[in-house]
Amino acid sequence: MKSSADNRPTRQPRCDMPPRQPDRQPRVGLRALEPEDLELLYALENAPETWGSTSVAAFYSRYALKQFIASATGDIYADSQVRLVATLTGPASTATPIGLADLTGFDPTNMRAEVGIILLPSYRGKGLGRQVLECLAEYARHLHLHQIWATVAETNDACRATMAAAGFSPTALLPQWLRTDDGYADARIWQRIID
Repeated sequence: MKSSADNRPTRQPRCDMPPRQPDRQPRVGLRALEPEDLELLYALENAPETWGSTSVAAFYSRYALKQFIASATGDIYADSQVRLVATLTGPASTATPIGLADLTGFDPTNMRAEVGIILLPSYRGKGLGRQVLECLAEYARHLHLHQIWATVAETNDACRATMAAAGFSPTALLPQWLRTDDGYADARIWQRIID
């Protein structure tokens, strides 16, 4: 049985987020995955230092990632998720991939999705994460989502600051939610209401 979502055209995210100080600075944007993003995906998915902020700690082959790219529809209703490439466009209008941005765990009943971003190491600590989250929020608005959210370790000060700067609010505390090398750490749900 087809739902009304099956008749929706697949739309590509459009976001061209200017920096807070408008000048000739690069601009952050989002775009769909392309086959040429295989090496970006391979590098970020197979970086063990990022496993502490995800529930998956596994290496992915290029073959598996190539299949993932080929099978992704870009339709959150079909896949229950959307993986996007975060880009930085400079004065020469070339869009450089800087990381990945996700809307996952899409709940069509309650119109919410979890957000996740990961930037290449050379782009971290520059305020770009906030801009990527703002682009994701704009895309979530386009999808008519009511809210977006993330689970953040209480010890991850950089991520907490980025979430706050992007308009997310800390809500539910999750005691001993994340396993670490030192035991279990508390986490908190951060939410942003879209509409």
